[in-house]
Amino acid sequence: MGMPEPARVQAVRDLHLRERTLLPAGLEPIEPLEPLPGRLLQVNVIKRTLPGLAVVSATLSGLRHAIRPKGAVANCEDDLLLGVNVRGCSVARQRDRDLMLRDGDAFFAARDVTEITIIRPTPVRFIGIRVPREPVAMLLGRLDDTLVHLVPHRTEALTLLVSYARAITHALPLATPELQRIAVTHIHDLIAATTGATRDGRAIAEGRGIDAEGLAFSSFVLGQRLSRVHRVLSDPNLADRNISSVAFDVGFGDLSYFNRTFRQRYSATPTEIRQSAMKVDAPSRSE
Repeated sequence: MGMPEPARVQAVRDLHLRERTLLPAGLEPIEPLEPLPGRLLQVNVIKRTLPGLAVVSATLSGLRHAIRPKGAVANCEDDLLLGVNVRGCSVARQRDRDLMLRDGDAFFAARDVTEITIIRPTPVRFIGIRVPREPVAMLLGRLDDTLVHLVPHRTEALTLLVSYARAITHALPLATPELQRIAVTHIHDLIAATTGATRDGRAIAEGRGIDAEGLAFSSFVLGQRLSRVHRVLSDPNLADRNISSVAFDVGFGDLSYFNRTFRQRYSATPTEIRQSAMKVDAPSRSE
């Protein structure tokens, strides 16, 4: 805050370039920030990156935040974006659509051919989350590119997501790859639950008819994890995947619990589901 105004403006413009030079290869810096004329300028950013996840916790003011379109990002063409106004007001704009975001509201978007801009003329406490499309799409079904849409602040899964993201950026060391994998999986699950609990989210997921409203979060996540395992075991092209590793990959930490809940849901063991899929595929391979 002791910097004169021109120096602060230049420092913000240099932030994107400076971060790009410091990050390891394959990681993208934060999206570009542009000062708004005549507004109090404030930038305080903490960023945490893990395999399959980038989380930003920030206080921003007097800024236009540009989320770059497809074709302008080297390594993040297929990512999904969720931004939470923890406190304060901002406007999310894409094409001719404006969303007013107030305390606790969030926006969700897939990276599109058009730029998304977030305008924050006054101080906003903000959490931004970026994840690959595939793990969330595995929970929600087909995810087409969609315009930015609102996630209301009363969404229960969003509250859990904010708490978890804060812990990752500010508190949890997550020193081992296993802990990192578990944390990232939980974030993917929470994003799917958050998006699936909104009307727009249900429209995205209409191909699978998923509706998280009325379900306890734990029940929703369990159901989607079991569905993910079932899809893998039902695909003969994935027959080389070890069943235990598939269960671990989708977030199960207890194999006994996994096997019990899987059998309750599908009236068959995981091995039986895989064997059945292989039998169905065998005649077509022999023809």
